[in-house]
This record gives sequence, C-alpha cells and structure tokens, in this order.
Amino acid sequence: MTTKWVNEASGITVGELVFVVEVSPQSKAEYSEARVTPGRTNMSNEAKLRGWLGDTNNVSRHARGAGRIMRRSRRDDSRVLVELLSDDDAAVVDAMHECAS
Repeated sequence: MTTKWVNEASGITVGELVFVVEVSPQSKAEYSEARVTPGRTNMSNEAKLRGWLGDTNNVSRHARGAGRIMRRSRRDDSRVLVELLSDDDAAVVDAMHECAS
C-alpha cells in the first residue's frame, strides 16, 4: 500500500476517490493536491490519470494517479492521507470513463 500526504481541494470526505495532481511553481516548493476530477491538459483539455498536464504562468502540473482519502491530518485539516490505487482499479477506470463522456 502506497500512501501520500496531499493538500485537499475542498469538501472531500474520507473514503472518497480523488485524483492526485502535483503542482510545481518555478520558484517555490512543489506540492500535491487531491481533486475530485482528474487533471486536464492545458491545451486540449484532455483528462489524464498520469503524465504532464502543462505549464501555465511558470507553474507545471503533472497527473500522479488516483487514490482514496484515508484520513485527515490532526495538525492541519487541509491535508489528507491518500492511499494510491492501481491505474486498472475498477473505481479508477469507471471514473476516467465518466470524465471522457
């Protein structure tokens, strides 16, 4: 089981399926966000589970897969622990198909 602490987008509950997007500002520390929808490329608006999404205003974004929220941080309510799922997990596949239609 692989887990990762990420910043929460908003309104996400424990147990919910989320998509992890890594945000890399050019002159600041990178961080990851949990989102309820997959990241989209900045040119074609294609939903992606993994890979480069694009650069906008010197900020690069990469899709890093999907997972389930396991718990919230006790110290910082805006951080959540995500259990990363396999790309072929049924819930992940279904969510990606929903975004494509």
